[in-house]
Amino acid sequence: MSFYSKQNPATGMLGDCAPVDPVLRGGNLLALLASIMVLTGCVTPQNPVHETANSDQGGVNPASPSVVFPKSVEEDMESRYRTPDFAWRSGVEMSEDARKMAATDLAGARVLWGKAWKCFVWSLQQRPNHYDAIYDFAFAMDKESEAVAKTDLAVARELWLQAEAEYGKALKLEPWKSGPANNCGVMLDRSAQAVAAVNLPEAQALWERAAAVLKWALDNLPNQHGAANNWGNALNEEAKALSRTDLPAARALWKKAAEKYQLALKIKPDKYSALKNWGIALTEEAKVVGEVDRPAALDLWHQALEKYERAMKLKSDDDGAALIWGNGLSGEADIIAEDNLPEARRLWSESAAKFRRALALNSKGYLAADNWGVALEHEARAVADMDPATSLALWRDAAAKFQMSLAIRPGYGPALIGWGDELDVEGLRVAGNDLPAARRLWAQAGEKFRQALEAEPCALAADDWGCVLNHEAEAVANVDLPEARRLWGIAHQKFDLALKNDPHYARAACLWGVCLHIEAQALSKHSDPEARSLLEAAQGM
Repeated sequence: MSFYSKQNPATGMLGDCAPVDPVLRGGNLLALLASIMVLTGCVTPQNPVHETANSDQGGVNPASPSVVFPKSVEEDMESRYRTPDFAWRSGVEMSEDARKMAATDLAGARVLWGKAWKCFVWSLQQRPNHYDAIYDFAFAMDKESEAVAKTDLAVARELWLQAEAEYGKALKLEPWKSGPANNCGVMLDRSAQAVAAVNLPEAQALWERAAAVLKWALDNLPNQHGAANNWGNALNEEAKALSRTDLPAARALWKKAAEKYQLALKIKPDKYSALKNWGIALTEEAKVVGEVDRPAALDLWHQALEKYERAMKLKSDDDGAALIWGNGLSGEADIIAEDNLPEARRLWSESAAKFRRALALNSKGYLAADNWGVALEHEARAVADMDPATSLALWRDAAAKFQMSLAIRPGYGPALIGWGDELDVEGLRVAGNDLPAARRLWAQAGEKFRQALEAEPCALAADDWGCVLNHEAEAVANVDLPEARRLWGIAHQKFDLALKNDPHYARAACLWGVCLHIEAQALSKHSDPEARSLLEAAQGM
């Protein structure tokens, strides 16, 4: 069984996917797994069938796979596609074209997926138990659900439920194949991530189903290092979602994730993706733990760096390994900067070397450029009080890296936010001597945040925009209080938007309170009676 790796552009996580067979949806999942266990007890093929279905195809439109077309449509399909196999293969080709199109033209991609769906359904009406057609149909819906999830969660939900059902049919037909279980587990994990921000209980139910199918693969199929790796990834994502409200529960999940990566490496000692993903999970845990237990966070950073180093030895030419190693070094620097700035700066310098290496290996590495910019931004903040000139130079270097990231991937939200933050710092620097110039810089910063929010709803973009507006209002208040109040009013809207995008984003509530307090102080200088009510509102944030 060969696996292909799918990299998550946000985290760098590597999931093991393969041609797989569907798992029933919703509450029937465990019942299906039980029935498959019965099947695998009596079916022990000496030569398991080789997986021939392509493992990276498109998706289909939400509609019941058992739909019956009108006779005129059936006749048209029969005359156009002639045989079930030809229709199936046409569906695969159109699904793949749709998947490639989705990034730039989702509406057009969905039309193409709809045509592919007709091919799959017609083919399966002629040959209901054709494993490859069922598998590719499931994978097509899987990929379409992934493309649709950011803009239409309701449609994505329907698609991944149908894909889960079709994966289940394929798995029931040929239960010795690992592909359906792995792909279905990865899909359910991705689905849980999509709904976690709006409905954590639903997300946890999806993660539970992902765990069930991946556990089945580990218990019933040989050498399932891919399933162990995928299960570790799912546990890491669930831990991240829980960490905001229940850190002990999140840490228990991270411990389980480590066990799964360790199992993957026990099965396959040179499994690069397990080492890399284990390092990423340790990094995510360190970020959260660092807020409450710095020594424990440092230990986690050290463990993560050890995993990155081992991964890089396995794949020295992989830009992804260099990227996450750079992130790990920068993360450790963040933790120790307050107590040991020279050592932190040494770590930031080492992280820059890793980001440079990543870009040398992959000139299209927009993530490496963006993350390098973030590291420079953090270093600039750390040295600001003791060396303003160096801090400003670092900020400008960070802005150059964000621009590099955007040149590679126009509209990339994190790079736009980073660039906006740099413009804010520039505005603060010149505001005392040249307020009009500062306001032009703040307006440019606002434009970056606006573009980031157009690309994707984001609490950080809205929150940072609110901070910039507060800085501008505070600078303007002494010369034009009504204008300052107008700016503060817009800032309040941005903080409110940040909390709507992410109700658990405590930073937005905190900074909103600070903003209200500053506004109240400005009003109190003019004996404005509204100052007291603003102070009360600030205290309530």
